[in-house]
Amino acid sequence: FDPQKTSASWLLTITDQHQPRLYLNASRFLFYKNGLPFLPRMDEATDTLNQFRGEAERPKNSDADNDLKPPIGACRNLEDYFPLQYSLPLAYGIGPAGLPSNASDKRQAQAKQLKAYLMVFEQILGNALAQLSHTADLFCLDPAIDQTYFIQEFNESRIKGFDEIQNSLNKSVLEGITETVPEFQERRNRFLDHLLARFGEQFSEYALLLTKVDGKKVAQERLINDKISFLNAYPSISQDRAKAFDYSKPVPYHSGSEQEKQHNEPGIKKRIGLLLGYPDLSFFFTDLHPAYGPGYTVSFTLKDKTGKRWLEGKITVPVSSSEEAPATASRSLLVLMNQPQKYSIVHKQKNGLFQLKLSDKQTKLLATHASLFSTKAEAEKLKAELIDWSAQERMIVVEHLLLRPKFPGDALYPACTDGGCNTGTCGSEDPYSFRLTFVMPGWTTQYNENLDMRRFAERTIREETPSHLVSKICWVDDDGFIDTSNNPIICKLAELLFAKSLTTDDSAPSEVGAAACSCAQAIYNVFNTAFENWYQPIALEYLHPDVIGKGVSKSFSTIDKPTSDDCKKFDVSSCWTDVMTLMTRHYLQIALNGFQFERFERAWLQWLDANARIDWTEERLYERVVAILKDNPQLPSTSESDRCQCATKILNQYGKAFFDWITDQRNAGVEPSKLPLFKFDPSFDADICKNIAGQVTNLLNTKYDEYKEVSCRLSIVVDLLSKLRNTYPVATLHDCDDGSDDNPVRLDNTALGDLPLSPSSQTT
Repeated sequence: FDPQKTSASWLLTITDQHQPRLYLNASRFLFYKNGLPFLPRMDEATDTLNQFRGEAERPKNSDADNDLKPPIGACRNLEDYFPLQYSLPLAYGIGPAGLPSNASDKRQAQAKQLKAYLMVFEQILGNALAQLSHTADLFCLDPAIDQTYFIQEFNESRIKGFDEIQNSLNKSVLEGITETVPEFQERRNRFLDHLLARFGEQFSEYALLLTKVDGKKVAQERLINDKISFLNAYPSISQDRAKAFDYSKPVPYHSGSEQEKQHNEPGIKKRIGLLLGYPDLSFFFTDLHPAYGPGYTVSFTLKDKTGKRWLEGKITVPVSSSEEAPATASRSLLVLMNQPQKYSIVHKQKNGLFQLKLSDKQTKLLATHASLFSTKAEAEKLKAELIDWSAQERMIVVEHLLLRPKFPGDALYPACTDGGCNTGTCGSEDPYSFRLTFVMPGWTTQYNENLDMRRFAERTIREETPSHLVSKICWVDDDGFIDTSNNPIICKLAELLFAKSLTTDDSAPSEVGAAACSCAQAIYNVFNTAFENWYQPIALEYLHPDVIGKGVSKSFSTIDKPTSDDCKKFDVSSCWTDVMTLMTRHYLQIALNGFQFERFERAWLQWLDANARIDWTEERLYERVVAILKDNPQLPSTSESDRCQCATKILNQYGKAFFDWITDQRNAGVEPSKLPLFKFDPSFDADICKNIAGQVTNLLNTKYDEYKEVSCRLSIVVDLLSKLRNTYPVATLHDCDDGSDDNPVRLDNTALGDLPLSPSSQTT
């Protein structure tokens, strides 16, 4: 201690057995903020000091030596039960030692009676511990869980003398007493609802509709499976909710192995499917090898997230490379699985069980379900689930932004359309930005026979669609060519015979009787056969109405007039021209509107495949033309504005010529993959453009020839998309009666007619 030093005045001499303490009331604190001193309030200084002290006493750095270590848990076996009766005095004779060997029969009976009385309490206490040990199972997503109340199973090793007092009280009997099947389904749904609520999700409205359609017992069981599928997939459907598919790759595509399987689909599609109650199934492809004929044979398994096998088998697909086989196989399987007539349920006489099989177009066995069913109803139930799932998987989410033109002259969305499913836009309305169209399978039973489920699906889609997007929903039918004996066209033919045809004795028929109807049926059969032979090979091709009209007329040109006895009563030749006109108009509508979904799906996938082959971010036609104008030494010195105007003029000429050429080729029925070479020689009337005409022409002719297929396929997609129509259940005039609740006719609920429904059963 040196009193001569200035710093010595800050030193305090501490005597033995004492320690310094900070006295706040007699202290003065000076704080600095941004280099400026200020005096704080005393409460503020105290709080800051307490914070510093706390950080010093318990640092947050986990590597510090003075950090508190977390306590180590102890694993406890909650089911290790110690019987209550073992705690009673040995004099009762119900402990492990029992009674002495010389005990009377009465004394032994009294001990057994007391033991049996206490077993009620033993079971209650044991069940309580079993319930605690299975707490994790209450919130488990394993579909194999079949109880929410758990029991403690006692036996001779746990309680001595148990076998002497129990009477067929085994585990299954106790579980049945503790919890019935309806109780389990109700409680299991409540636990799953709790898990859903943690993420702000619910299945309440869907549960009400499902109960109304399927009945309470079936609905409860299906609800459990639907909720489990949704929760298992929640990590992906939540983080990928707003994720679009990768349009640079074909859709769908698979890697071909279980470990690396990938999906290329919009995240919202899977989320909507799970919210609508569809199972979360996926194809896994293995054992890819060349087939004996053209193509590849692929082994596949359809499984859910728990590993349950729904279908397994082999399919041969006509592809040229092994990379294309998985994607083509998945598309082919979805189409086949959507056709009820491709399924068969075989009764095994040996064991009395039933097997579900799937066959291809030639009735060749493709796949079977992994296990057998005890009843045919169970097999039918799985068949219905597979049909609905395959239809839902084919749902198409069209992002209109992908349809925008990529270059001058590319296909344009129709300026004004009045699609029946509100797909149309008119005037200055932008048909591309912030728009989605959901092309839904409208032929499935639950959406075609129950309009409440359809409205629920529409609400779900709109609620799940991001708020900045406009969603439009099309319930598209898949009916093709339907041959039916009660077709309305037959009545029109009979009326035509009555109105314009003359009988052989030059007298008009008095009424449209049996002869006229029979002759009309014969005429219909002749035209029907001719149309079917022409239509089936081209059912899914996109053709211009003029091309279809010529094809229909040509197929009818060789038809001979029917010569049945009923037709001989009429002079059919006198009205044959009118008959030809009526039937041509009728079958033209079938050819144009049949297979609406199949035709759009095919055009959509073909365009995606063609579009994925071009990287549009690297094309930049406009910039390339401007670069030619700028870098060519033969051109005079010009301003950037002049070069831009020249490039714009050249591309406008090319674009218009290309657009008109594609339209003519499409209307002529030319296959997009077989379009001829495109060449165009623009008129370079400006001096700045004349000197580089050859360079620009060679560049654009090469590029536009590369774009011709993808642009033609895009024009087909936008044309079909603008013409999609909603489908509704068929109703008859009888359903218009007041009070008819079986199939009431309502606006936007039913379609008037009497043709039978044909859900993709006619798919070629």
